[in-house]
Amino acid sequence: MIVESDNSATDFLLEVAGGSEAVTKMLRDIGITDFRVDRDVSEILRDFYGLEDRAYQSAALAAYAKDPTLLSRQSDRNLKFEQKDPRDQTSPNAMLELLLAIDNGKVLSEKSREFLLATMSRTRTGNARLKGLLPKGTPVAHKTGTIGGVANDVGYVTLPDGRRFAIVVFTKSSTTSEADRDRAIAEVTRALYDFFYLKSQSK
Repeated sequence: MIVESDNSATDFLLEVAGGSEAVTKMLRDIGITDFRVDRDVSEILRDFYGLEDRAYQSAALAAYAKDPTLLSRQSDRNLKFEQKDPRDQTSPNAMLELLLAIDNGKVLSEKSREFLLATMSRTRTGNARLKGLLPKGTPVAHKTGTIGGVANDVGYVTLPDGRRFAIVVFTKSSTTSEADRDRAIAEVTRALYDFFYLKSQSK
């Protein structure tokens, strides 16, 4: 789910966790209010592409066969989908609250937290985003999200002195290329890295 960004794995784990309502309730229980989960990924892709059925592999393959341009439209802007639908929304601040809750042990045991961070450090998607402009070898544990005009990356960046900071960068309804969005995310990350690193050096 994390390393390969596999949507079917995401949907399976969402079901194991009790479904979208259970996940949203968990977020409320730990005090995060501006974050809601309503659909699994197959439903989100169905609605984004305007498919007749959930975007399971069989349905997706049938849709691709019917419309070969479908796969190339993943980066198409879909303003109605991105701006008008209140479902499956969060804010950067709410996502940051979740990252901090994970890091400070509020929602996971130490063993589970270290397992999650180790998994996030092996993410293969979005190498040009949070990691894009950082010094080579900088440890980054992160997870990306991409669809239409949305290009996100969230996670943790570790400084040379061992401290780490959590970071969330979202884009939405962007009209720029994905490469430009990746570059913007990378520049935000590098600015924060330099700020925290130089601040530690000045002490």
